[in-house]
Amino acid sequence: NGDGNGDVDVDMEMMIVFLCNRSTCLHRMELYEDARNDAQEALRLSDSYSYSDYSDNNNNNNAPNPNANPNAKAAFRCAKAQLMLKEYKDAIGILSTTISKLESKLRRHNDDKESCRDNDNGNDNG
Repeated sequence: NGDGNGDVDVDMEMMIVFLCNRSTCLHRMELYEDARNDAQEALRLSDSYSYSDYSDNNNNNNAPNPNANPNAKAAFRCAKAQLMLKEYKDAIGILSTTISKLESKLRRHNDDKESCRDNDNGNDNG
């Protein structure tokens, strides 16, 4: 919609939020397949958005991005709908994948934090 990259980021983020919110509404209306589909689309968008905008290696657009920012809310909504649809293995899979991505992101964050602390300590000596 917008000419600047910031506008596209906001549009994509808003679409993900809208899909998550609509998934919640559909779930409350007991339209579990539609709720699952919206949550899956939100997950797909958040993964592709993260992949195209933040990945260092853009060679294979179909590959899962280990650096993707997982949308935990979309994953939870998807799994919740899948449980109602008795898609137990799929629900566990989505939650496991999201938890793994979040753990990896947390480890990278902690490593970066430690690296910054080491750099700060080194600068104090000089």
